[in-house]
Amino acid sequence: MKVWKRIEPTKVTKVGFRQIVTKTFEMSDGRIETFDIKERDGWAAVVTITLTPDNEVLILRQFRPGTETIMDELPGGMVEVGETDLEQVARRELEEETGYQAGRMSYFGKLSYDAYTNGWRHYFLAQVCTPTGRGQQLEPNETDGELQKIAIPTLFENARKGRMTDPGGVSLAYDKLQELQKL
Repeated sequence: MKVWKRIEPTKVTKVGFRQIVTKTFEMSDGRIETFDIKERDGWAAVVTITLTPDNEVLILRQFRPGTETIMDELPGGMVEVGETDLEQVARRELEEETGYQAGRMSYFGKLSYDAYTNGWRHYFLAQVCTPTGRGQQLEPNETDGELQKIAIPTLFENARKGRMTDPGGVSLAYDKLQELQKL
C-alpha cells in the first residue's frame, strides 16, 4: 500500500466555528477522488482525565447537540494556531472548564478523532487537581455544563456504555487508572 498523492488546490469553507477542507487525491490505482475533511490542516485538541487528590474524576456533564443527549465530557479544547506547548494548553483548558489546577500532568498519547478529521487529539492525565478559587470560565456553548465528580469505575462504565464523548482517552489511560483506583 502506498500513500495517496495530494493534489492542490485545497478548498476551505468556514461553517460556523468549524472548517470543511476539500482535499483531492490521486489514489494508488490512479483514480482522482475528492474528500471533505473536518477542521483546518494541522488541527489539534487536548483532552485531560482529571483526578482530585482522592482520585475522583472531574467531568463536565452537558447537553450535546450532535447526539441530542446529556453526556459526560473530559476537560479539553482546541489548540490555537501558533500554540506549541500541548501541556500548557491542557492546563489552561482544565482550569477554564473545571476551575481546578493540576498538581501533576502526564502525557498518554494521541488518537485520531476519525478518518475525516485533520489532526489529532492529545491526551493527558492530571493528578492531584485542586480548586483555583476562580471557578469555571466556560465558553458560551458550555454554560449549562455541570462539573461533577465521579469514581474511576463510573468513568470506565460511561466509556463502555456510550455516555461520554471521548472514550478513547479512557482507553489510553486504562492501565494507569486501574492502578490508581486500587490506592
